[in-house]
Amino acid sequence: MQYTNDLNLPQPIADAIINDPYSSGDADISITSLISPPQKVALEKLYQDQITRDVSDEIYALMGKSTHNILEQADTSAIKEQRLYIKESGWTISGQFDRLCMINKSLQDYKMASVYEYINGVKQERYEQLNCYAEMIRQNYPEDQWPEKLEVIYIFRDWSKRKAQFDKNYPKHQVAVIEIEMWDSDATQWFIKEHVAEHQMAREAEGSPRTCRDSERWKEPTKYALMKMGRKRAIKLYTNAEEAEEARAKDTGLDLYIETRHGEATRCLHYCNASPFCTQFKNEQKIEEEIVFKQAMEGS
Repeated sequence: MQYTNDLNLPQPIADAIINDPYSSGDADISITSLISPPQKVALEKLYQDQITRDVSDEIYALMGKSTHNILEQADTSAIKEQRLYIKESGWTISGQFDRLCMINKSLQDYKMASVYEYINGVKQERYEQLNCYAEMIRQNYPEDQWPEKLEVIYIFRDWSKRKAQFDKNYPKHQVAVIEIEMWDSDATQWFIKEHVAEHQMAREAEGSPRTCRDSERWKEPTKYALMKMGRKRAIKLYTNAEEAEEARAKDTGLDLYIETRHGEATRCLHYCNASPFCTQFKNEQKIEEEIVFKQAMEGS
């Protein structure tokens, strides 16, 4: 990966990002990559020498790593930052968990996150990552050190004390400990096996792995806006096209039309380094541009 510094940030910031010493070790894939979309991982590997990121886009990641380092140095009561390896279907998988607290047999993962994850619910990949780490511990450690529960330790990077005072759904503190479901060993091994198979097929397919699913792309649902000629804001939004059309048909005296607002694929647009090289993303962007142009012509 190539880095730019378009904002001319101080060199220590740029160097800390560019010279990140992280390594997944001598492995075919890491747990972090294993739970990522196969197409994303395969394309990022294939085009790694052509991918460009600006250091300003990596500030949150830098903050997360800094926090991890501080907490690791301060921790004297747990097994911490251990990189483990397991074998599956001919591949070596590596993973490094944050903290295994033997006092309460809890496997914990630190996450610098937005408060909106707390409000909207723990992301699926948090469950997948921690359960995979738990299985790695079961395959590497004696039984008396196996975790009995999983916890995500959220440190909210955008927490507001004022919002916490007035919004009942807002986290009351800047840190929260959330216990998540722990899968049994058989279920976790099946999950790992299935994902290894998908990544192996994606890597063998080189530039043509299977396309990403909407859930993998963090795609929001398509909405249908009931619009009035000359008005920019929607009268009402619908999740069903038929309901939107029925509403439009009822008001025959008004100059109404339906505007289709396709859900944004958040990961593709903002969090995938492979997007510039992804045929799926390019094709959908082209279709979206054609739809927007058509709607603009109809509404003019």
